[in-house]
Amino acid sequence: SYFLYGLSQEILAKAITPLGNYTKAEVRDWAMAHGYPFMVERKESMGICFLKEKDYREFIRERIKPEKMDQNGLILDREGRELGKHKGVMHYTIGQKKDLPCRDGQPLYVAEIDPIRNVIVADVKSALWRSELQVKDAYWVEESDLHQKDITIKVRGLGLNPKGTVQVERMSRNTLRILLSEPAWAIAPGQPVALFRGDLLIGGGIAEK
Repeated sequence: SYFLYGLSQEILAKAITPLGNYTKAEVRDWAMAHGYPFMVERKESMGICFLKEKDYREFIRERIKPEKMDQNGLILDREGRELGKHKGVMHYTIGQKKDLPCRDGQPLYVAEIDPIRNVIVADVKSALWRSELQVKDAYWVEESDLHQKDITIKVRGLGLNPKGTVQVERMSRNTLRILLSEPAWAIAPGQPVALFRGDLLIGGGIAEK
């Protein structure tokens, strides 16, 4: 349900979610029992569904002609020392280990992506933990919910969802600062962040930094 965080109450009031109380396995069992085997046997989408089997890099190339994003560049450490070469920033995401070198026998992960300089910054896995993030385009229903002590979050992306609760501070009309009681790993700008109180979705936004 996390993707519903940005919808207004006017929209949600008209929404019908007949499968809301069922698991995927239960829906498949129902479909098979009621004569819809093609729904059960159809291959499940594991990627970006609207690309229809197309590689996401090709999708990007067709639309934005990313000259720098598809050009080779440098992989640097935090101190700016060269570790290797990358094949274009569009091929990488925060937390990625594939196609990165090792340092002193330790695997490295994408820690930052700088498309302006065409640079990938790499670091060890432990350096990608964060205890604070900033959320833009934030939306919520009841502001009083933001001041509660039992708020948890889900961050949708490659990283691991943080455990524990969070403290939410309003920075502006639609920007939030979120302090985590337990750190989160590999949070990246652009990832959806949803705020919950138990099973209640109270709002969310997009990770900015």
